[in-house]
Amino acid sequence: MALQHSPRVPNWIILGDGFVLLGVTLAGEITHGLTLASSRWLSTFIPLLIGWALSAPALGLYQLTLASRLGVSGRALRAALLTVPLAAWLRGFWLQTTVIPLFVLVLTATVGVGMAVWREIAALVLRSRKG
Repeated sequence: MALQHSPRVPNWIILGDGFVLLGVTLAGEITHGLTLASSRWLSTFIPLLIGWALSAPALGLYQLTLASRLGVSGRALRAALLTVPLAAWLRGFWLQTTVIPLFVLVLTATVGVGMAVWREIAALVLRSRKG
């Protein structure tokens, strides 16, 4: 299914996506009592960025007409479903450890909810600026 050509979303949406992924990563680190002074959090954050960079554009999340629609959260949730398993595999490879299914489930839910909420807010802002 080919997506119609649409102008790209503003950079603040792309940055917002990164901040959501960073927030989820740091919240997980803090929740598990890990220190943010170490660089271990990068082993989750960078794979999440890679996974999101591959899945979000493929689902049209960086096309302005799709990103500004009410209900864009569905696309964000689908992107999370693609992003997190890939990110978990990359993280496991990086850390030379097995991927724990519960970790994938919790991270998918957290990224999915975070992105869904963020993207609905961003869509409201985009629609309000249109006119």
